[in-house]
Amino acid sequence: MGIYCPHVIPYKGVDKLLNLIKNYGIYLRVSTDMQDSGHQRRACNELAEILNIIPYDIYSDTMSGSIWERAGFQRMLRDIERKAINGIIVFSQDRLTREPMDILKFMAIVEVHNLEIHSVMDSIKLDSTLEQMMTTMKSYIHKMEREAIIKRVKSGIKNYKAKHGRWGRISIFSDGRKVQQLKYYWNVKEIHNYTSLAKLLSCSPLTISKYVKQNPVDFQ
Repeated sequence: MGIYCPHVIPYKGVDKLLNLIKNYGIYLRVSTDMQDSGHQRRACNELAEILNIIPYDIYSDTMSGSIWERAGFQRMLRDIERKAINGIIVFSQDRLTREPMDILKFMAIVEVHNLEIHSVMDSIKLDSTLEQMMTTMKSYIHKMEREAIIKRVKSGIKNYKAKHGRWGRISIFSDGRKVQQLKYYWNVKEIHNYTSLAKLLSCSPLTISKYVKQNPVDFQ
């Protein structure tokens, strides 16, 4: 005669119970060091609280979304592969990736591992063909916008060069008098310290260093 204990979960029900346990990772990304991911972190944590989720880990990168090999992103993928996490919270879809082919690759990972994705700004549900197509289309739009900006910048530089004959700052050594002054201080006064020369010529030590290295015959 068996003994029934209501607090012991039958063996066959363990897997079903474990499937209800969700470990979510939060992914943050900014493109440059000049940007701060703090607002993304706060928004993702607020969403996690609304969803009654305690994040398993936070993954972050400071890198363009067009690059697949990002340290934080790759660490998150490894945790997905080893089933440490089965859900992701992100500020917006373009934080994950901006490349259309990469979004397809990521969607394949989502499907294989049955991931759940929650976004603060977007409605991401990758459980239908139509929604997958819409997500890919958004990625194409982001890429087109980025390429359009790059083209405008390049066109502006080209037009500026055509108008002014140059692009960028004018070197102080385009003025022959500065060159003569530098040669005088270097060869006659024998001042070879770049910082001291920079103070005398009102420029940066790096500017002096570059010019001297580019013209070694004049500065021996």
